[in-house]
Amino acid sequence: MTLLRRNFLAVITGSLLSLIGGGAQAATGPLIKPTRLGQTVIFRNKLYTCIKKGKNLVWNQGVPIKGYTKPTPTPAGSASASASAAVAEPVFVAKLSDIADGQVQVVEVKPAGATKFSVAVSRKGSTYEVFSASCTHQGCTVEAVKSDLACPCHGSAFNGFTGAVINGPAERALKKYVTVQDSGSLFIKA
Repeated sequence: MTLLRRNFLAVITGSLLSLIGGGAQAATGPLIKPTRLGQTVIFRNKLYTCIKKGKNLVWNQGVPIKGYTKPTPTPAGSASASASAAVAEPVFVAKLSDIADGQVQVVEVKPAGATKFSVAVSRKGSTYEVFSASCTHQGCTVEAVKSDLACPCHGSAFNGFTGAVINGPAERALKKYVTVQDSGSLFIKA
């Protein structure tokens, strides 16, 4: 009988300690499985990079991103989007000659006095389009794959010339920027 009581007390004590000591803690790293070396993802205001540990691909410790807040999409036709576009200074994207006809590429832009961000640039003939390179599913940066844009995190795909969703889980098209051409360069109103 004493052995039974001792085991019962051990189970109760262990259960209480796991509850108090944080036995059920929240995830400390990204919830998605890394698929390729060098892949990056933002999770809980930290930038994680896929590294190789032994024979496995794992996430590193993560680097805190100062001042990062999850982007909130603004509908293209909203008053705040058009008001901010009217006051904002044009932001340099690329030289027109750097973008080949039929090509889609992702580039970083740096607005004056603001944090740099990535955009997708495409060209069809003399028409240039610029879209946000932030996937509308969970904000990962898309990559140019031939004439499309693909999200390395969850597999969403977008048309590189229209920004439309080709493949989910994303449900919304990429944000399209207003473009301006001047002196052989392409600018956006961010």
